[in-house]
Order: sequence, then C-alpha cells, then structure tokens
Amino acid sequence: MNAEELLNSRVLVTLGEFAQITGQSPEGVRNRADEGTLGMPVVFAALDLDTAETDLDGTQEDAVKPKRRRRYIRVSDVRRMLEAPELAAAAP
Repeated sequence: MNAEELLNSRVLVTLGEFAQITGQSPEGVRNRADEGTLGMPVVFAALDLDTAETDLDGTQEDAVKPKRRRRYIRVSDVRRMLEAPELAAAAP
C-alpha cells in the first residue's frame, strides 16, 4: 500500500497517533473526543488478548476482567480534517 492509498483508506490510528500527526496534545485530543467535539467520528474497538488468554486458562476471577477498549480514528477522516483549512482558504 502506498502513501496515497493509506491516506484514502479506512485504516485506524489511535488518538495518540492522531495527536502526533496533527501536532496537538494527546490530552487535548482525548478531552475533545470525550466531549464529542473532535470533529470526526471516533471508533471504539476492544483489544482483549489478555482476557482471551485467561479464558483459555479457565480461571474465574480473570475471566470477569473488564475488556480494555481503545479509541481510533480513520486515516481518511484525519486527512479530511487536515485538508479542510486549505479548502476553506481556497473558497472565494
């Protein structure tokens, strides 16, 4: 996959990676995501390899461990947000 294909894709980046790409603080990005004012959809995905491993072990206390959910943003949405100021400036 080349850079152009990646930028048009639905590949997900974490909020921390989004902050790094856009030059914002990770705390500010997380706060805006919590408030719903980030300006783009946030995707929630459960990544729970630890629980999958403990479920195989069959231990009761580990089986009820809460799943860790991480928030992601699609690369294509990041690109649109980064291009938006340019599009607005180009408008007559």
